[in-house]
Amino acid sequence: MKKRLLILSDLWGFTQAKYLEAYREQLESAYEVQPYDCCLLAELPQGQKTQEQRHQHFVTGGIQKAVDALINAEWKRVDVLAFSVGGTIAWRAALAGMPVDRLFAIAATRLRYEERRPTSELQLWYGAFDPYQPNAEWYEKMQLSAHQWPGHGHDIYKDPSVIEAICQELLIS
Repeated sequence: MKKRLLILSDLWGFTQAKYLEAYREQLESAYEVQPYDCCLLAELPQGQKTQEQRHQHFVTGGIQKAVDALINAEWKRVDVLAFSVGGTIAWRAALAGMPVDRLFAIAATRLRYEERRPTSELQLWYGAFDPYQPNAEWYEKMQLSAHQWPGHGHDIYKDPSVIEAICQELLIS
């Protein structure tokens, strides 16, 4: 029986998510893959189309709605691969009791505000040029390190070479 892998989208959900299919194709041979659209989990209103509107919705209650929905949907042990705001949602769901073995959070910049860490195995990946990634003090406090990719910004998770590296890490560990 394959282990379950949840894949959580970024704040664009499935509407701008061609990158998700590349991950799924590489990982579904080893995992039972369950994708989640973070916009649906967070009950993002249809009219919120700009990045600013979406961001505002998530930070003013949408993240918590998504966490609650995810916890209600998932009660068996899982690994999680999450992108941007999806990483924050997965992190908080793990803190709230969702049974996560491994969490791979890619470009999850809002983690810089987190004060506690889940007990799950954690891997954080950021583009070296992402200005909103956590700072060195945060990593020290959380007793974590990050994988940093030179020459990349926030959209690191859409780059084919990064997709390949992340998938290989999920498959070998």
